[in-house]
Amino acid sequence: MRFFAVLTIIFVLWFLALKCAPGKIGTPGFFFGASNAAFQVEGSPRDSDWREWTRTSYSDGTPHISDVSNAERATDFWNRYDEDFRIAEKAGLNAFRISIAWERVEPEPGVWNEEALDHYVRMIVAMRRRGLEPFVTLHHYVLPLWVASEGGVAWKEFPGRFGEFSRRVVERLAREPANVSYFMTINEPNILVRFGYLNDRKFPPGINDASAAARAMAGLAKAHIEAYRQIKSLGIKSVRVGLAHNWQIFEPLDKDSPADRDMAQKVDWIFNRAFMEAIITGDINFSMPFGDAVLETVDLPDHRPALDYLGIQNYGRSYVTPSGEKPGYALSEGVGPKNDLGWELVPEALYLAVKQSARYGFPVIVTETGLADKEDRLRPEYLKWNFDALRRLLAEKTNVFGYIHWSLTDNFEWAFGITPRFGLVDIDYLTLERKPRPSLSVYAALIKQFRKEFPVAR
Repeated sequence: MRFFAVLTIIFVLWFLALKCAPGKIGTPGFFFGASNAAFQVEGSPRDSDWREWTRTSYSDGTPHISDVSNAERATDFWNRYDEDFRIAEKAGLNAFRISIAWERVEPEPGVWNEEALDHYVRMIVAMRRRGLEPFVTLHHYVLPLWVASEGGVAWKEFPGRFGEFSRRVVERLAREPANVSYFMTINEPNILVRFGYLNDRKFPPGINDASAAARAMAGLAKAHIEAYRQIKSLGIKSVRVGLAHNWQIFEPLDKDSPADRDMAQKVDWIFNRAFMEAIITGDINFSMPFGDAVLETVDLPDHRPALDYLGIQNYGRSYVTPSGEKPGYALSEGVGPKNDLGWELVPEALYLAVKQSARYGFPVIVTETGLADKEDRLRPEYLKWNFDALRRLLAEKTNVFGYIHWSLTDNFEWAFGITPRFGLVDIDYLTLERKPRPSLSVYAALIKQFRKEFPVAR
């Protein structure tokens, strides 16, 4: 009898170990979900850099938002979240990604809005009632106006301020009744810097300064490390801290040109790898053409990489060639089919992005990929490409544990406004009626079939 009792204990411990290790190939816990972000769907009642940005114009009078829309109401997810969760549940999703509006939680320095945190707790409890595992991003582009006015992500106090905000949010959401396990510190630091500090100038602060861009990247890296440190200091063992990182595929415009090949490698380092190296090693090395480099060394918590898992986001491929103008390179699209924003759709892009990023050794989950496709002509095939990529990755034993599509509903798409339609669900912005597009049914069918093929996807 003692032998069977010991055997039973060993089996239970083994089973629990598997349940607590998402990303291990062959174990339960593969996630299929959809994403959104606070400012894009909740509405924007609090002062923030993005609220100001939507209300102002460039120096020549051109509006910051191309269709002159705003996010004052957005999709009213703040009040209608359960309606969206019900749609996700019906489609067979088991995960949902949201972000926390810092400007709601800390509208002034050191002033904490407990009512806003209570609301997020209720939102996550509603999510769980629908069988959706919450993935929570702590910073998705938007800053409280009081942070932005001090210099934003390049402000010397930004890492500490963001670390404190992150700790307070996680302390609340990681405990009963929300019990969130998966947090991401920052969404796409490389995109925030590219569009805010380089020649695209589509995001606030809207400057073109390579040296400032390097300082901003350094500030974001130090903020991630500090947030990781403060979150881990809470001692909540169930919490896993990740990063939502945009991983673009960069190729030389002319593969036979040494200059193009060299520049493609440099751009790949700047946008894909430099931030990862900083938070893994503590060695910050950010430099841009036409700018000064930022070289620093930051102590990592317990001298270990400041990352538990990696969220990868991909929207395609760019061809690279040198340019004599800032920022020192030019990017272009290929000749394949294009989405409504003119971005090329590349069947192998997601596979390559996950495969390249998985070399760092962390469990990977796709936290965003999608396309602007108002007529829903290309999205069904795009989803099939991505599921083919997942099959290939699992067959190759790549440590990938989920796929979260951008996005469940249409949303305020930053500098492009409400014109681009990324949603699996159409939003009528006059009535806020939700109407699932045919591609949502395609996604649901692909999930169902995938779970039959791969026990990991139960």
